[in-house]
Amino acid sequence: MTRHCILLLAVLLFPPLLSAQPRPDLRKDLEGLELTAEQQKKIKDIVRAQRKQMIDLRASIQKKRIDLRAITDSETPDRRAFENLSKEIADIQLQQRLLLFDSRNDILKILTPEQRQQWKEIRSTGSDRLRDRIGKHRVQRDRN
Repeated sequence: MTRHCILLLAVLLFPPLLSAQPRPDLRKDLEGLELTAEQQKKIKDIVRAQRKQMIDLRASIQKKRIDLRAITDSETPDRRAFENLSKEIADIQLQQRLLLFDSRNDILKILTPEQRQQWKEIRSTGSDRLRDRIGKHRVQRDRN
């Protein structure tokens, strides 16, 4: 597999890990909304709290992955222990997705109805750009 294919698989199979941080262009998306100073402060507070929680969740996953490695490296790997740790990791990944979901909804509650509509329009064009990039990678892969 080429490096691009591996990256594409990571993006498609592990989106919660990659979206753990707010999108780099989130600030740009919000700039076009003409936020008040109060809205900006509230959003910064939401993002700051979300980032702190995400750090703790990522650390928990990393620790559990170390434990998984210990199980798989042992002379007689314990399948039940491996399964339990894998489920714990999946639960933490769900917590990450829910945290992102809640943070996004908290931000949307701060926006006016007009700003929410603008936000949706900005976000949909971002999704189009992502689809375009994925499509270009597929075309390049098919050529190789």
